[in-house]
Amino acid sequence: KKLRSKRLAPVLIKEITRRVNHTGVFQAVYTAGVVLPGHVASCRYYHRTLEAKKLVEIGFTRLGHRMTMARMQKLYKLPTETSLRGLRPMTAEDVPAAHALLVDYLSKFKLSV
Repeated sequence: KKLRSKRLAPVLIKEITRRVNHTGVFQAVYTAGVVLPGHVASCRYYHRTLEAKKLVEIGFTRLGHRMTMARMQKLYKLPTETSLRGLRPMTAEDVPAAHALLVDYLSKFKLSV
């Protein structure tokens, strides 16, 4: 949060752009909280609060009117089990199949990967 007032993000973006361009890639995808000129796409996305206390402490979000920290943590508490049957953590054996699925999906878009 303290670095935001120093306008460090634009400097970092320019440096990353310079380094990536040096490798021959001239396209990139990134997000911004403001409307940028020359965008190729836009989308709306939502955040799933995982650590409400930490997000309030760093200033990413704030406690609403008549909201306590305990109430906010209870509101955003994750269930102990998923609602999808058979969902499990990915293992090393799953990587080739997951990679193939990702490459297949990304092939639908005309952007450098």
